[in-house]
Amino acid sequence: MKLSKKKLAGEINAEIRRRTPEIHQEHLEDTILHANALYERRGKRERIGFWGLLLRQVRFIGWKVWFIQFVILIILIRMIGFIFLASGPARHIPYVLCASGILMVWTAVPMIERSIRYRMFEIENTTLFSAGRLTTARLIIISGGIFVMAAAVMCLMTIKFLYSFSEVVFSFILPLMAASALFLYLFRRLKIQSLMKGCNLAGGTSITIVLLLDRVSGYNPMDLPKTAGWILCILCLMLSIVQVIKMWEKECYEEIPEFG
Repeated sequence: MKLSKKKLAGEINAEIRRRTPEIHQEHLEDTILHANALYERRGKRERIGFWGLLLRQVRFIGWKVWFIQFVILIILIRMIGFIFLASGPARHIPYVLCASGILMVWTAVPMIERSIRYRMFEIENTTLFSAGRLTTARLIIISGGIFVMAAAVMCLMTIKFLYSFSEVVFSFILPLMAASALFLYLFRRLKIQSLMKGCNLAGGTSITIVLLLDRVSGYNPMDLPKTAGWILCILCLMLSIVQVIKMWEKECYEEIPEFG
């Protein structure tokens, strides 16, 4: 027997009303009270804070960053040893150290840019932590690895190859600190769409200049006057600290003017 649309709709509505449980006011109020209590308990949970965020970042990206940095360190040590075995204490060593310091910082850029590459940056920006604080947490993780790498190279050059402490600082640590200040400035000033392009341009240009100086210049970076060298180190350190402080205060990178 075929039902009309009107009759079919009426039977469906009647069946829905028949199966719908009767709503009692006391049951409704009890449900509201339980929902409010649950919300209050969830809302009172202690937030993880910045250092809790940092520990979680170690779990997700820290071990990957440190593994890559360890591989770079082994390659660098082998390269320095090969140069000494091939030609003894050569004039190329200071420039190899310069390029290596820049390269250490440059290879960290993709790690910080990882969330942008996987299109998670917008989601992270909607959480409790701002874009600047998320980036700062990653910078701390990466800087820890760079510090260990720098200490290993310092020990190698001063203990095994008998360079003075200041010579290694001026040819290796100073370029590393200058590159850090430069990349931090780019991270603070560039839009996320232009970030990799700007950092790759800066890193490639810096490495090229160092290689050209190795070919055409007779100046040894290790011969930099001590007073000037230490002043430059302090200046680069201060510039890096200023960039990190300003980055910490940033809510979102979208507000930053585009790379020109």
